[in-house]
Amino acid sequence: METERHTLGSFIRDRRLRAGLNQKELAAQAALSERSLRDLEAGRVSRPRASSLRRLAEALDITGADLDTLLAAVPAGPAKPLRIGVLGPLSVRVGDAAVEVRSGTQRRLLGLLALRPGQPVHREEIIDTLWGERPPKSCLSLVQGYVGSLRKLLTRTRTPGSAITLGPGGYVLSPEAGAHDVLRFGDLVARAQLARDEGRFAAATELLDAALRCWRGPVLAGAGPRLAQHPAAVALNHERTAAALAFADLALGSGDHEGAAARLRELVADEPLHEALHARLVLATAGSGDQAAALRLFVAVSGRLADELGVEPGPELAAAHLRVLRQEPHGRTVTGAAGPGAPGRAGGSGSELPVGEAGQVIPAQLPMDVRGFAGRAGELGRLDGLVTASAGRPTTVTITVVSGTAGVGKTSLAVHWAHRVRDRFPDGQLYLDLRGHSREPPLSAAEALTALLRALDTPPERIPADTAQAAARYRSLLDDRRMLLLLDDAASAEQVRPLLPGAPGCLVLVTSRDRLSGLVAREGARRITLDVLPRQEAHELLASVLGRRRIDAEPEAAARLADLCGRLPLALRISAAHLADRPGRAIAGYAEELARGNRLAALEIEEDPETAVRAALDRSYAALRPDARRAYRLLGLVPGADFSPGAAAAATGLAAGEADRLLQRLAGRHLLKERAPGRYAFHDLVRLHARARAAAEDGPTERAAALRRVCRWHLSGVEAAADLLYSHMLRLPPLGEAATAFRDARDARRWLDAESANLVTATVEAAAGAAREEAWHLALALRGYLWMSGDLAAAEATAAAALTAALTADDARGQAAARLALGQTLTRLGRLEEARHHLDEAVRVGALLDWPEHWTATCTTLGTLHSWHGRLDDAAGHYRRGLELSLARGHAEGAAVNLVNLAFTALHAGDLEQAVSYGEQVLARYGVAGSGDGHPATLAVLGDACHLLGRFDQALAHFDRALEAYRRIGSSVEEPVVRATRVAVHCDAGRYDHALREAEALAHATRDSAGRVRAAALAALGTAHRHLGNPSATGHLEAALTALESGGDRVLETQIRLELAASRLSAGRLAAAEAGAEQALAVARHAGYRVWEGQGLLVLAAVDLARDLPERAAERAACALALHRRSGYRLGQGRALLLLADAAARAGRPDTSRAEAGRILAEIGAVPLDRHG
Repeated sequence: METERHTLGSFIRDRRLRAGLNQKELAAQAALSERSLRDLEAGRVSRPRASSLRRLAEALDITGADLDTLLAAVPAGPAKPLRIGVLGPLSVRVGDAAVEVRSGTQRRLLGLLALRPGQPVHREEIIDTLWGERPPKSCLSLVQGYVGSLRKLLTRTRTPGSAITLGPGGYVLSPEAGAHDVLRFGDLVARAQLARDEGRFAAATELLDAALRCWRGPVLAGAGPRLAQHPAAVALNHERTAAALAFADLALGSGDHEGAAARLRELVADEPLHEALHARLVLATAGSGDQAAALRLFVAVSGRLADELGVEPGPELAAAHLRVLRQEPHGRTVTGAAGPGAPGRAGGSGSELPVGEAGQVIPAQLPMDVRGFAGRAGELGRLDGLVTASAGRPTTVTITVVSGTAGVGKTSLAVHWAHRVRDRFPDGQLYLDLRGHSREPPLSAAEALTALLRALDTPPERIPADTAQAAARYRSLLDDRRMLLLLDDAASAEQVRPLLPGAPGCLVLVTSRDRLSGLVAREGARRITLDVLPRQEAHELLASVLGRRRIDAEPEAAARLADLCGRLPLALRISAAHLADRPGRAIAGYAEELARGNRLAALEIEEDPETAVRAALDRSYAALRPDARRAYRLLGLVPGADFSPGAAAAATGLAAGEADRLLQRLAGRHLLKERAPGRYAFHDLVRLHARARAAAEDGPTERAAALRRVCRWHLSGVEAAADLLYSHMLRLPPLGEAATAFRDARDARRWLDAESANLVTATVEAAAGAAREEAWHLALALRGYLWMSGDLAAAEATAAAALTAALTADDARGQAAARLALGQTLTRLGRLEEARHHLDEAVRVGALLDWPEHWTATCTTLGTLHSWHGRLDDAAGHYRRGLELSLARGHAEGAAVNLVNLAFTALHAGDLEQAVSYGEQVLARYGVAGSGDGHPATLAVLGDACHLLGRFDQALAHFDRALEAYRRIGSSVEEPVVRATRVAVHCDAGRYDHALREAEALAHATRDSAGRVRAAALAALGTAHRHLGNPSATGHLEAALTALESGGDRVLETQIRLELAASRLSAGRLAAAEAGAEQALAVARHAGYRVWEGQGLLVLAAVDLARDLPERAAERAACALALHRRSGYRLGQGRALLLLADAAARAGRPDTSRAEAGRILAEIGAVPLDRHG
């Protein structure tokens, strides 16, 4: 223990000395007495307080692992129990105190983990649950952040170890981290089951009662639909209902009607249409002596069933009602499910069929249930509702269509569900394969009716030859019978209609690859459309075949395998079968082989060729008409994840109306999915099949023509959008007539947003294929949008692909265009040496061409490159050359862009009035000629210059106009930066609360952003907090510096470093402030950033003054004043004068600087928070 105390003291002393603080300074900052600090450093404190150590950590800027080391010295007290509840609203308690999880996202994450304590939850499942189909780009880092926050929250409960761990299968909420109600419930139910099996019914009743007391409402009530519909949550709610029914049966059997009624009432509020629960509650209420209340309850639930489902009570509820009327509530509980020895299920032997009491044949034709069926909880629940809907005395036949693409599991679901409910159909189950998509022809109506009549024991000689008569006899045999009819693989509604029963009482379940919209429209069928499995259910399916242990040993590989199979059940089962044949084969190795090879060829069983994804899709393809087959093949060649009817028309070369008709036909056959209005997509494996058919049936010329048509359609849209959004940027002459028009800039931006991913993919695929010329046209035209969107990675990928295409084609113009696009993008990425190489090559190749616009654009880009290097004079020289070339050609937009760039260069060089002059020239000479990105940039630079000149109202007016323009074109990069500068103006004007509100709104709006955008937002938040004196300012500014990527915006980086130095100075951390200011000052001097050079000197002067070095402080303040007077930075002048006055006062000299400072600050309406920034 003595060693530990000395280690703690040495640790604190070392960090204090590194921060440049003496004991008095640190004690003051940490709100400790000097004696307490001396005792800590000397190792004389055996039980340090956590609050004292946290204050020391904040003063010394100790975070992360070092903070954990520091706090480890706090002696642990007795651990209070942690309890996490999901059986109701999420509940977290430590002892008797509730722990508040404020963030809704963190509550959902904790709820998801707590649904399966001790079991891994994969990142993909977390992302699906938190954000659905549109997660933010930074979703993985956000998940890590939320998990980290939850760990900290649960760690504060003094739970030993980490409550949430990351294993190979995902994040795990440790079962030992606390008492989980879901684990207690499961344990109690299991013990009750064992007691009941052993005949200990009283013990079973008590255990079930305790299990039901674990519940406070539906699982994770109020947590949102994605959690409520999660398979684990659905399963838990079902388990609760099953436990309540079992408890009620035991309680009623023992005569405890009051106990049964009390527990059942808790559930019927959440299950107002559940007939089994209400049947038992009717009996329990009557058994408690209140027959009238029992009858009122029956009337109420009957009314709800009629109003909401249009059905009458089923047999179970009706039987309970009858027993109450007969005053027999104490008899045997009615379950409504005919058991093996019940009437209507009499067994036969040999070739005999089961017969009912009246001698009717009871067919049982269902195929064998699917072994290891997994998932589809939601669909099974919807099908379960059909039994309720068809119960009692129905007035119509219940018809349901289960539709979906080949291999999605329609038959498996239908057969599995039919086995689950077969006992609800005491007159039997009929099954018929209609062969709608088989190697053999589809069954005709006569063939189908003959098979069904034979199943109903009609002798062959008594089956009418006439189809209409056979259908009439079939309907007669089904009259007044309760049967389940499963019609598998229907080709069309016409094939199904003759097979539908005439009288109510039967339930018809149809599976088809077609939507069978005719049955929905005319016969009132309900439709359940199957999609691919969610990630968790795909995981469960693999585990059902391969075993949980094998899947859990390679969870990441299993997840990759599921994705390679497109989460299509047939593909998953085939892959699992291959792996089951080779128990020693690693899943990762098989997945890698699948990824590299021909997936369609691999996803088949060699000895059973019909069990193959390709074979299933071949049958769907064969059922199409020739025009639909051609469309299917050519649409498979369209680059991107989805496509619009316009792209489909281009690919097929058809008129829009004809293309739309074929899209609807393919979607109706589930070969395409309309994922959003007007957006169609292939399943991954279906696209591979379509491309394979195109390779087999269409020649290279036709395939290449389809790709070129699509790329030119894309190019037409990009060109039209560029005219409205960034017309000043260089583009190549159009390849054809414009085919796309937009109403305005917002309309153009919406189209680009919808097509952006496809445009990038199209550019890359075109470059690698037969549309190389289209590739470099697309790359050059698209870069402006990608820059505005902040997607520089895509801009680099498209430009690099375009360059490869141009080099392959040996096209000089294409090379010049691609080199320019790549150089511009690499400049924005801060990879300046690479950028310079490509720009030099662009100059060399461009010199061979008669293309003056290219040389102008290259000059402008070289100026930007030098500006980022910090060579402002060289940058200005290139901008002036670009301006001269633009003026000589009469290119107004080019001239405007170069004037704006000169304005920014003057601003950074500290020539503020010249920056204003350049900006005003743009507005006066060209108006909105630099529409798109150019015009708002002019307003932004005018706002920046006016801000520094002390013209705050003018600055805000310019910023407001710039923001309006940026929003009009949808610039997600520049708009946040302008908003951040507005915050600085409000701070300088003393409107601190207003500044903080704007900064917080900006930080929230950019929470999913990164790089320059996020850095500017966090810097604005830190600046606002600093001006309000909040200690959190330093943390925000440090985060801003971290967010600014390596090689990023040097101007912004310098500004953030100066703000951070000022924040550390305000906190009394002189050494850290000095180091940061000196680093920023070195950059500013090298680059020629005169305003920020002066700011760096002011921070250092303030540090000198704090160290009682007034002479050096005065010297630095005087240098800063000279720089600010030369630039015109008015607030900087006022701050420098105040520092000079303070230094003079400290040195005992008279000085008039304070009066001059007051005059300047009064003139511009500024509030001097401090002397250094």
